[in-house]
Amino acid sequence: MELYYSPQHVVVDATRTPMAGAKLNFYAAGTTTREDTYSDSALSTAHTNPVVADSEGRFPAIYFGTANDYKAVLTTSSDVVVYTQDNISNSQITSAKLASSSVTTAKVANDAITLAKMAHGTQGGIFYYGASGVPTQLAVGSAGQVLTSGGAGADVLWDSTPYPAAYKSGYTLSLAADVDHDITVTAGYARDSTNTANIDGSAMTKQIDATWDAGDNAGGMFTGTVAVDTTYYFFAILKDSDSSVDYGFDTSSTAANIPSGYTKYVLLDTLLTDGSSNLINSMNSVFKSPLFFTAANAISSDYPHGLGVAPDDITLVGIRKTASGKYAIGQRVVLGNANSGTNFGFQFGADATNVWVSIGTAGVLVQNDPAATRTWTTTNNTDWDYQLIAKP
Repeated sequence: MELYYSPQHVVVDATRTPMAGAKLNFYAAGTTTREDTYSDSALSTAHTNPVVADSEGRFPAIYFGTANDYKAVLTTSSDVVVYTQDNISNSQITSAKLASSSVTTAKVANDAITLAKMAHGTQGGIFYYGASGVPTQLAVGSAGQVLTSGGAGADVLWDSTPYPAAYKSGYTLSLAADVDHDITVTAGYARDSTNTANIDGSAMTKQIDATWDAGDNAGGMFTGTVAVDTTYYFFAILKDSDSSVDYGFDTSSTAANIPSGYTKYVLLDTLLTDGSSNLINSMNSVFKSPLFFTAANAISSDYPHGLGVAPDDITLVGIRKTASGKYAIGQRVVLGNANSGTNFGFQFGADATNVWVSIGTAGVLVQNDPAATRTWTTTNNTDWDYQLIAKP
């Protein structure tokens, strides 16, 4: 703290006679508001104001406090003003002086500012320079966040630990209750398409046959209405204002019609509709055809698979339509090419757009009742449906 007068400071009158009982009144500079001074450097004991000289005109040690500059008024013991000195510099560094830029580096001695003098921050906080050039404290971030830079002209900020480029985990898609139009996606974690943000979403169901709206069990079409025989891209999208995550469908593979207020996205899957504007393929790069039956010595319809490339892993599944022995209605059986030498079999075909199956002249062989006689028969339209499953 700053010592204003030495302990031996003595005031005298015009005849050089010590001014017994003289008074020093202290005010904030430029005002008539009294300002305390102190008798010790720790500022633990304030003087009376005014400070009174002893019988020899001697004043005790006087220390300035932590206020700004002072005004001193010396009077006689009978309060006659002898002189006034305004704007007495208090070199104590205060927040007001820092704000006014009156404290220059030339006024600060090397090693004068200790860590103890900086003990007014918040645990976990960080100081940085804001747009005005004045040091600013960044609020404490959340657990697991890292400090990132927005580049020149931008503030630093807390952000989640960035995932690797193209990272994606979870986000499993399935058909919802309305199997023709609704998609349910599980919670997931991904890096956006520009590799600048994480997209961490919760489970949600979106509807391809309704205009996009935020939230669960809401419309998912970014633009227009669902159309026949059309490819749709399903995205997770990140809201600019609060980083909340939603989902939706677009005819653009780059989310060109993303809703207002959303900029960043990640593509989760590609879907197709059929001639009735219904979803016809399953998700996550696996195609499941609608249920069908093709008679012996026939080729099935072409089923658009939406995989982008010709699949090389194709399976024919039989779905039981009637109960028999251990077969329950809806039970699925992977069919194989048994006894193909006598035409009990099938052959797949596929290209980059469609998948199909050709049934042998005698049909597809299947056990008639595996719980009993284990005899063999061929599939028929009364007891069985088919489904093609294809993967790249």
